[in-house]
Amino acid sequence: MNEILEYFYEFPVPKWKFFNRKISIDEKSILLISPKMSGVSCLIYDYLTNFDSKRYLYLNLSDLRIDKKEIQNNLEQFIFEKKIKILILENYDTTISLPKVSQIILTSNKEISVRGLEKKSLYPLDFEEYISIEQKSFSIKQQFANYSNSSTYPEILLYKFDKIKLYQDRLKSLFDAEIEMEIIKELAKFQSEKISIFQIFNILKSKHKISKDRFYKFINKIEDEKFIFLLSKYGSIKGAKKLYLLDFNLKNQITFKKNFIKRFENILFLELIKREKKVFYADNINFFLPNENVAIISIPFLPIEMINEKIKKITKKNNLNLKKIFVVTMNEKKFLIIDNLPCHILPFWDFVLTL
Repeated sequence: MNEILEYFYEFPVPKWKFFNRKISIDEKSILLISPKMSGVSCLIYDYLTNFDSKRYLYLNLSDLRIDKKEIQNNLEQFIFEKKIKILILENYDTTISLPKVSQIILTSNKEISVRGLEKKSLYPLDFEEYISIEQKSFSIKQQFANYSNSSTYPEILLYKFDKIKLYQDRLKSLFDAEIEMEIIKELAKFQSEKISIFQIFNILKSKHKISKDRFYKFINKIEDEKFIFLLSKYGSIKGAKKLYLLDFNLKNQITFKKNFIKRFENILFLELIKREKKVFYADNINFFLPNENVAIISIPFLPIEMINEKIKKITKKNNLNLKKIFVVTMNEKKFLIIDNLPCHILPFWDFVLTL
């Protein structure tokens, strides 16, 4: 009998009662696509508390003690002999064949597909998840203010001591090469802005020794892992991209520069992505949802009169066949019809309830 499999079979996962997430695991087999530090392991631990440890086998394939070839050669026979009902493979490697078992739970921090498995995405906390566990006695406006200054990574949020130190320690564990951290720091400066990746490379090259191949390979890696998002302009796929960060508070954690307006836009973007909306940007429009013909404008702090002027610029050139405009703010709330187009001006916390 394989010693590696026997070891992990006899070593049950931690008993963990986690707070509820919008994504849950039931009796169906599932593939969970989840960026690192999003809480997917805790979600699995919570689910497994419902079962006797002899009913499941949990393997994290990123564990350095695991020989994947040995796992591949012995997994099916081991599951048969132990009568295992649930197989969990974290950081799944598609080279490993899946045995017959009642339930399979796979995770990956990259976009993959596995035939026959339902696929769900688990991200760090969105606003509704945050307020379900934090400061319920505060007003919704104060809760949002706290959220906008917090990390959305569950581990960081729940930590009671030096959160910045823990955050930076976790980043260093994800990006162990010094040059990788320098790239992350440079990218964070351009949060919610149109960027040229080549421009970022030139900035870094003037300060550090780095090859073009290594730089682009790293950019592709962190985009594949959804640590960053490069948003395309509608109808101009090859045009300039807008940069958004998986954790909107990253910039605050690794620099002293703050820009709430850019952070607010990033927060809004993540709410759309976490609801699996197809998103682009367009002229004068932060976010365009082509499947719904909806424009979303991020304006946290302008008075209604100036918001009206911005809306009119969009309605005069309605070449996107818009059906509705949302303006997301920090305070203002109003419904208007401008050039026969419904315009909903809403505080962020009201807007997310419409999604």
